[in-house]
Formats: sequence, structure tokens, C-alpha cells
Amino acid sequence: VQFSCNITSIQKGTFASCRNLRQINIPSTVKNIGKGVFYECMALASIELPDGITEIGDSAFYFTGLTTINMPNSITDIGSHAFYYCKLTSIDIPKSVKSIKNSTFASCFNLSSVILHEGLTDIGGRAFNYCRELESLKIPNSVTSIGNNAFFGCSSITSITIPDSVTTIGERVFEYCSSLTSITIPDGVIKIGAEVFSGCRSLKE
Repeated sequence: VQFSCNITSIQKGTFASCRNLRQINIPSTVKNIGKGVFYECMALASIELPDGITEIGDSAFYFTGLTTINMPNSITDIGSHAFYYCKLTSIDIPKSVKSIKNSTFASCFNLSSVILHEGLTDIGGRAFNYCRELESLKIPNSVTSIGNNAFFGCSSITSITIPDSVTTIGERVFEYCSSLTSITIPDGVIKIGAEVFSGCRSLKE
């Protein structure tokens, strides 16, 4: 697909369930990718986002074949479920993004590398649940809240350090992180939800 017009937004569901779509060139004028635009585009393995894009809508790339995607520093908002059940292997979330929303990268079973930057304040519920290849993650010192089930079922994570900035850890955040051997919880944490480490059978300290 190629656009010949200078559009600024791709609206809700434009290419949803186009299961044979393999390539698309997004114009440099686009600032917004709407909700579910590429929903279930299972043949779409890569895409180049233009500099200047600011928003990726809810479920925009839900259940696509994406293995790689660039994230321009202009992006400020990534919607919930935006990359749910994709085939991504790595992701570098721009420092301009302040919040990772619910289930943004959930069930990305091949995701092994995640880079988060200072300025991020919130990791939403189920943000990375069932990212089974994720072995480690550095949480920035700017994060204050980790939502329910954020890392549920991340069975390859071996260790994680929670920064001093975190005050709230939700329910079941690390449940069934079966390879987790150690974790450090800072003094500033004032709330820890139920079943946070349930099923962490390798946890030693």
C-alpha cells in the first residue's frame, strides 16, 4: 500500500483483518495511527514509522506478524494492547513516552529485549505479561507505579531491581516468573498487592 496524499491521520480500523498485507509505506505527514488500524494483519512483519508521528492508538498492531518496528522519539502516546500478540523480538521505547498502558506488549512471546528510558512514570497492568523470552529489564528511576500482572508469566526473567522511585506494586505483578531468583524492593514502596510473587519457585532472595 502506498499513499499519494498528504494525510495526517490513519483512522480507526483502516486495514483491520487485511491478513495478506505485507508492506505499507506510511507518509511522513502522518502524526496519528488510530485504534486497530492494522488489527490482525498477520502477514505484516515490519513497518517504518515516520519521524514526527506522535500517537499509536489502542490495538493498532494487535495480532500482527511484526518482528521489528522503529520507534521515533516524537512518539508520546502508545495505546493499550497496541502490540498485543505480536512477534517482536526487541523494542526501544522512546524517552518521550511517559506511560506504558495496559497490555501494550502482552503475549509478545518472542520479546527478549526491552529498553525503557528515564522519564517513564508508569508501567500499566499486564504491560508485558507472558513475554516469555524476556530475561532481564532495567526499570528507570522515574517509575512510580507498576500495575497488576505487569510481568505475569515472564518465565525467563532471572532478576529485576525495582528503583527507589517506585511506591506501588500491583497484584500478581511477578506471578509465575518461574526463573526469578532474586529481587530488591526499595524502602519507598508503600503498597504491594496480593500474590505478587506467587509461583516464583526459583526465588531465593
